[in-house]
Formats: sequence, C-alpha cells, structure tokens
Amino acid sequence: MLTFYDIVMSFLLRFFSRLKKLDGRRFLAWNLIVCSFSIPTFLPGQTTFEWPNVSVDYSSYMTLEECLAATSRINKFHEDGNPVYIDTMPYDPRENFLPLPDEVISVGRQCAQRFISQITPIDRWRLLTQLYLQANLDTNAISVASARLKAVSDDYKERFAVLDSIVVQFAFSRPSKVSLAEPFIQQLKDMVREFEVDRSSTELRVKGYFRLYNISLIINDSTSAREFAYKMGAVADSLSENDIVSDWFREARLQIYTALTFLSATDYKDSLKKSTKAFAALHRFNWSRSIKREVEGALPFARGESAAPLEADFWFPTTPQSGVPARGKISVVYFFNRCKDLACWDEYYTIRRIAKRFPELEITLVMQTGGWFSDASPPAPEQEAQYASQKWLGFHKLPVSLAVTSSEFMKLPYPDNRRLNQKSDNYLNYFSFPGQPPGMQADMFLIDRNGTIVTSSLMQRASEGELVEMIEILMDRKD
Repeated sequence: MLTFYDIVMSFLLRFFSRLKKLDGRRFLAWNLIVCSFSIPTFLPGQTTFEWPNVSVDYSSYMTLEECLAATSRINKFHEDGNPVYIDTMPYDPRENFLPLPDEVISVGRQCAQRFISQITPIDRWRLLTQLYLQANLDTNAISVASARLKAVSDDYKERFAVLDSIVVQFAFSRPSKVSLAEPFIQQLKDMVREFEVDRSSTELRVKGYFRLYNISLIINDSTSAREFAYKMGAVADSLSENDIVSDWFREARLQIYTALTFLSATDYKDSLKKSTKAFAALHRFNWSRSIKREVEGALPFARGESAAPLEADFWFPTTPQSGVPARGKISVVYFFNRCKDLACWDEYYTIRRIAKRFPELEITLVMQTGGWFSDASPPAPEQEAQYASQKWLGFHKLPVSLAVTSSEFMKLPYPDNRRLNQKSDNYLNYFSFPGQPPGMQADMFLIDRNGTIVTSSLMQRASEGELVEMIEILMDRKD
C-alpha cells in the first residue's frame, strides 16, 4: 500500500525529468523543493539514537579499595582542573585543614552506604575509617575506631599500637580531623603517664611523647609541643646501656634529635649569627645527647664541614672562572634527582622564589648523566647535558648554574643489558660524611662565604621558610 510520502515523491520525480528545460533560477528553486521533500522522516517503529547513561553508581562498588580509588580519582580530577597548582605556592600549614571538594564527599557517601548497613571485619578498620572521614561521616569513623580499640587484648603494647594508629588516622587525614581524635589522644596521654610512673616501657614512652609532640605542632600548640619535647630529652638523659644498643633506639634517636632541635630553635639562630662553627657545635651537642655517645665529628647532614669544590664535564650557561662554590659568596648546591615535571614543580618554584628573594645567592644544580633523556634515543654525554640545559635552564627558566658530570658505568651482560651508573665524585664528596645515620635525607646544601656547609635538607616548599631564615642571617653576618 502506497503511503502519502511515496505519492508525493513519485509526483516530484516526474517533474524532475523536465527540469533540464527550465532556466537556471527555476532549476535551482525546483532542486530545493525536491531536496526538502527528500529529507527522511521517521516511520512507525523507528527509534532515535539516545546517548547511553554513563553515570557511575558508586553505591554498587563492592570493596573499600574500589571506593577509595574512586574518591582518589575524583580528587585528582579536581586538582588537575584547579588553575593554581598548590605545589607552586609557598607552603601554608593551613593546607592540612582545607576541605575536600563536594563531589569527593558525595562519592564517598554513596560508596559508604553499603558498609554502614553491613558488618565489616575489624581488620578492615583503617580503610573503612579513611572512607568515612573522606565522606564527612565522622560519627561512623569514631564508632569504627572505638570498636577496634574495644577488640584489643590486655596486652598494653598492642593497645598502645592501636591507639597510636587511630590518632594518626584522624590527625593525618585530609582534611586533618585531629579534633575528632581528642578522646583517643587523651587515652594515649594516660597510657604514657602510666609508663612514667612504673617505668615499664622506655620505648613506648619515647614513641608516645613523639606522637603527642607532632600532634601539638599540627594544632599549632607550641606550649604542649615544648612540653613533650622536654620529656623526650629527659628520657634521652636517663637511657640505660641496654636501651642505647637496642633496635628501637635506632629510630628513636632521630626522634629525640628532632625534639631537641625544636627546643633549641632560638639558640640555633643566635649561634648562626655568631658563626657557622658555633651553629654546628650546638647541633653536634644535641646529636651527641640523642645518640648517647661523644663521637668526634658524628653529626648528621655534614654541618660545619668544608664544602668540596664541584667538578663537572659540562657547565651551563658558561664555565665558571673560579671554583664553585665560590669563596666570598653564599651558595646553594642542589643535587637534582630527575623526575616527571609535575612531581618536580615543588622544587622548581622553591628555587625560583629563593633566587628572586636573594639575587646575589649562587645556586648550582648538580647532575650526572644517566644514558637517557626523556623519550630521546640514548644520547651521548654531551648531548644529554645539552638536553638538560635546554629543559631546566631554557624551558623551565631556572635561575641557576648547571653542572653535569659524565657518569662512569658498567653494563650487565646479555640478556639483561642494564646500565649501572657509578656515583660521581661530587656525590661522594657531599654524601659520605662520618656520623650520618640512615634515614636522614638531603639533596640541598647551604654554604657560607667561607666555604663551610651550614645545613643540608630537602629542597621543598615545606622547608623553604627555615632555609630563607638562615640565608637572611648569613647575608647580615660579616664574615
């Protein structure tokens, strides 16, 4: 049976054969009419295309790992969409308390519904508490932590470990919710006071003091921080020989040294104003007090040592006329560990801010060749050094001098074929001082006008304030 559409099209096609006889304008007009009727129409039984529903039902996620992965992805998406990368800004302690994006909280809540309505094994409490904190389900987080603490046996060491883990979970979440952990922090304080009375565990006393010291710093309570730092120092002065040779003391000595450094902050500044030698002597005193040993020259981070002249096969932008670090100048020597650009923006912007603040400061970036550079085919040493100059001095515009050493290396036999680079002389000269314990990291060295190492630390925004303060003292000091 013919439809109305078929009849109309048949009529138009008959006339189409006569269009050749029409003039140009009429031909065009008839063409438009025919084309308009040629547009397909939707017949009965046909359906239009609809875009599928691609929204994610987070409540259907079955595991805590899937939920935490989802909140992490959403948070990363929001960070990438932020026009200001936080790593490019000066460090602000209030960052720890910035709220999560609303979408992350919403996803966390959707995901958490499954676990609210069911019993989750107690050994999953860490992940569950983390999810509840991200979802702002604080009451649920406290309930889970309390249930975990209730399940602890009578072993006081286990109870201390669980309490410590709960406090860490709340205090170092994002945002920090240390206020919610107040009942648990109080229980931790009570346990430490019991250890003070019966002297049952020196190890747990030190660990407890150090945890409470860190919590005090997070909430900007310097009075409490000093109290717990003093107590750590008192414990250090009363350690037995068995404590000193024990395994736990290897970690505790770094914690004690950190606390003593906090207590001596004002004295450190005053000593540095006098001389680098006095500054290093005070650090050496606190370190000897921490390790309970009077060891000549045993000081972490090579404070007070003479800085060795840098050696390099390639210098950029120009080869220095005198040795580096130069006498008469305040210098920063930074051993750069190549990484992906986004991971290094912290260092890039810290360097730029320091260089802008102190134009007379001599900053040298130290590298050694690795036999590779980005996606390029394995370059020769001079080509790799040129690539490095183009990237960090050219593209990133770092206001530094670049010193590149051609690495000596060995290759493992076939089929492995890996290249193993040897440490350069620069690295050995700056990282092989006696008394430097494992676990203490540094990549940046501040050097005074006399060529003496003042301090060493990580080049990062969190330590930028302390570095700036020391440079200002050195600039004002008349050597």
